[in-house]
Amino acid sequence: MEIVVATHQLESYGGTETYATTVASALEQLGHTVTLHAPRVGAAAADALVAGLRVTGEEAGLPTRCDAVLANTADVAYDLAARYPQAAHVSVCHSEVFELQVPPQLPGACSALVVLSDGMRDWALGLAEHAEVLRLRQPVDLLRFHPRGAPRARPRRALLLGNYVRGGRRAMIEAACIDAGIEPVLIGDDTEPTGRSQDAICDADLVIGKARVIVEAMACGRPAYVLDVAGGDGWVTGASYGALEADNFAGRATADVIDGERLRRDLCAWTPELGIQGRDLAVAHHSAVDHARELVRLFERVGPPAALPGADALGEHARLVRRQWRAESRALSAERELERLRTRIAALEDERASEADRASAAHERAAASDARVHELDAALRREEAAVLERDRLLAALRASRRHRVGEALARPVELLRGRRTR
Repeated sequence: MEIVVATHQLESYGGTETYATTVASALEQLGHTVTLHAPRVGAAAADALVAGLRVTGEEAGLPTRCDAVLANTADVAYDLAARYPQAAHVSVCHSEVFELQVPPQLPGACSALVVLSDGMRDWALGLAEHAEVLRLRQPVDLLRFHPRGAPRARPRRALLLGNYVRGGRRAMIEAACIDAGIEPVLIGDDTEPTGRSQDAICDADLVIGKARVIVEAMACGRPAYVLDVAGGDGWVTGASYGALEADNFAGRATADVIDGERLRRDLCAWTPELGIQGRDLAVAHHSAVDHARELVRLFERVGPPAALPGADALGEHARLVRRQWRAESRALSAERELERLRTRIAALEDERASEADRASAAHERAAASDARVHELDAALRREEAAVLERDRLLAALRASRRHRVGEALARPVELLRGRRTR
């Protein structure tokens, strides 16, 4: 089959972009001709090219015809529906948060939907327009993500991998790791790219994150701990896997609230066997090649949409989705900047409060010192007064008639003593 796998951007890395490149590679491994397409290309596209995939950022680089389109965002779904009216059009639902990832809502614009969790399946079935909905699991390249070396006897390094954990939650995770004697390593968002996440995962003894990060950690044989921006569910084990996978390892499968103390306890319960269990589960349920086979069967079964809208309507909806995403992106950037500014303001307020506390403490010490000086000065004055009073009394005593008589009587005695000592 001639297949086009498309998404909005391949500039940076996220779950959608990693899914697209993983599936494109697996479809090619099955012998299909695959083109990976994104209107915006960059580092992620360059890495895909190095991996041997055919990648294009221009429509001129697309094939003249294709049998199936796997769209990961709505803008390319509309664009490619207009370009390939005879192809099967399948959209992958990655998130319900952004309009960019809502599948086409024009009647007849989509042949089928693919979802990666039970929650997304329920959400997709609630859309005004949807065709067949196929529930699959997150795919992972088991050759790229595989165990390297034997596990350590005790964990030394924890990898926090993801683009969303910031602020207080990140600080909590770091503190819990340090308290457990484990070095926290942060990758994603504003730290560094995640293009070779398999290297970072295999260098760690455990991985903390959500969604694809968890599946990749399991495939690498590393104990995986579900905790991210939306909450956490703890270690992935044979017993917890079913519930956690149904939630796509998003941290919402249980009612657990993971605070610093709970995380410290769980980290201390780490065992290498957690990684062995994870690898077995990844091999059994998350093979990218198995995932690709299911997609091919879906392409063959559904065929092109029954009543594809006109090219003008599809193009207009693609334009509106892109404009909506630009507005949402600006809002996200503004929100991120506001968060940074608030964090900075809080730090400055804390610094100012600390300086005020230090100034107050210094003032109290100075006041105490002044009080002590005054106390010593008063004591000195009292001592001086006592000395003056003693001198006055001595002078008065010497001036008294009794003292003069006593001295006169004592003088012969003193003279007699002087003679005896000669």
